[in-house]
Amino acid sequence: MLNIFLQISDLIAPPHESIAVLRKETNDTFLRFFSPQKITGIVALSTYSNSLIRASITANKFHNYHASAKLLANLLNHWLCTLPNKPTVIVPIPLSKQRQKERGYNQVTRVLENLPNKNFEILTFLDRHKDTVPQTSLTRGERFKNMVDVFSLNHNSKDLSGYRIIIIDDVTTTGATLRSALLTLKPNIPPDCEIICLALAH
Repeated sequence: MLNIFLQISDLIAPPHESIAVLRKETNDTFLRFFSPQKITGIVALSTYSNSLIRASITANKFHNYHASAKLLANLLNHWLCTLPNKPTVIVPIPLSKQRQKERGYNQVTRVLENLPNKNFEILTFLDRHKDTVPQTSLTRGERFKNMVDVFSLNHNSKDLSGYRIIIIDDVTTTGATLRSALLTLKPNIPPDCEIICLALAH
């Protein structure tokens, strides 16, 4: 019966292709795309060239599709559970105020909100004070220049000594965004912090 209603709904308002292809995916089946790799100091949990990973990123980022956020959150949670037990904070890459206003949400924060494992804190102490050109439209060299001095640090009174800090973005290519965030963050935290730059896909 639900399938009939879904078919009727699709005829009236066809879903975006990225949403349609994800409907058969479950948290368990989606884990087949879990393939962590470390690329120039950044951990990536999966491969963006995979069509379903790309669809989940697109559906979450541009279409606010809750099910895709849950699939990506489960992928992330699977990786978090492999880490040694340690106090952990997660720092999502922020959007500029203009892009946040246009989109209405931060796609990385949406994924974090759907994590079943809450043994960490989400700290948004990075600000993005420049509304940069989208990285996908630039060459490799231009991407690094585009991300120079983009982030600033909010006031943070929490003592992070001995903590693991995970800076996370949805997609990385050159790593310019995550590295820029790391350069902003690192001088302002205790030297004994473990810092991991993480992307959901590469």
